[in-house]
Amino acid sequence: MFLGYVLALGSACTPPQGQADTSAPPAVVMHGVRLRSFEGDTPSLEGRARSATYERSGELTASEATIRVPGKTPGDVTVVTAREMEGHLGTRQLVATGDVVVRNPSGMVARTPRVAYDAVQQTARGSEGVQVQGPDYRLSAETFLISLPDGQFTFEGSVHTVLEAADD
Repeated sequence: MFLGYVLALGSACTPPQGQADTSAPPAVVMHGVRLRSFEGDTPSLEGRARSATYERSGELTASEATIRVPGKTPGDVTVVTAREMEGHLGTRQLVATGDVVVRNPSGMVARTPRVAYDAVQQTARGSEGVQVQGPDYRLSAETFLISLPDGQFTFEGSVHTVLEAADD
């Protein structure tokens, strides 16, 4: 989700603690990080993390991260939060783990342990179960697929849906 990053540091950069192997590529640990991803000149994602580690190999790990994925219009933004997000610049893949919450502009809130994001396909998927609360429904499912540009969700496996009365 935050691939092709430009990192703007919020407060400090420090070398990793206790790095003993001098042949390994150095990592940078950043605190109070602002994350941005671009598709050419167009911003595709933005977010923040409490801290992030970047390796020369292109791997990025962020803790207590929130990212915003724009949709078709400026107000059409999907927000993802997680305890940890691990991505790779080269493959343009990201995995969010730990109390992952996905909120879309229509008021849907999905909670799952893990989401894998493919920036090339602009899809997010999970296979560890999901609990969803919408404005007038609740559902649970074993697996899910989200197309982020159009906000389409596909739920599979054992799917349980409860429709509720809409608020007037």
